[in-house]
Amino acid sequence: MERPSNPPPPPPSSSSSSSSSSSSSSSSSSSSSSPDQEFLYALNANVSNFVSVKLSSEGNYHLWEKQMECLLKAYNLHGIVCEPITPDLNTRFDSLVKGWILGSISEEILDTVFDLESAKEVWNKLKSIYYPTTMIPQKGKLAGYSKLNIETF
Repeated sequence: MERPSNPPPPPPSSSSSSSSSSSSSSSSSSSSSSPDQEFLYALNANVSNFVSVKLSSEGNYHLWEKQMECLLKAYNLHGIVCEPITPDLNTRFDSLVKGWILGSISEEILDTVFDLESAKEVWNKLKSIYYPTTMIPQKGKLAGYSKLNIETF
């Protein structure tokens, strides 16, 4: 039986019941949520609402990257791919982000990154493959224009 696709619950807010905030003995602020709550919230993300473009070639890397960044920032997970890997990295969040990335690329591209260990490694590999090649043709065209001079016309 297929589960209904309900929207994910809103992130925990600081306006929780007054009884729970008065009995809290943690040193963190009342607006913070547990890693388990954050993980469950991110786990329910409808990735296709954010990432409508499947990375399939160098021609659509920038569109894909911007959509993925929007998703990662919305769930406060952008640091997983942009910050250095640390020993205390939450492997559940890393696996979740890696799954989002792998699920948003074509099978041909998937073949080049599926065996990498972390989301950051996958992200960096895709960037190293597709980011430079999307910029080279534009630079080449501009370089050609600089060789023109007024006497040509």
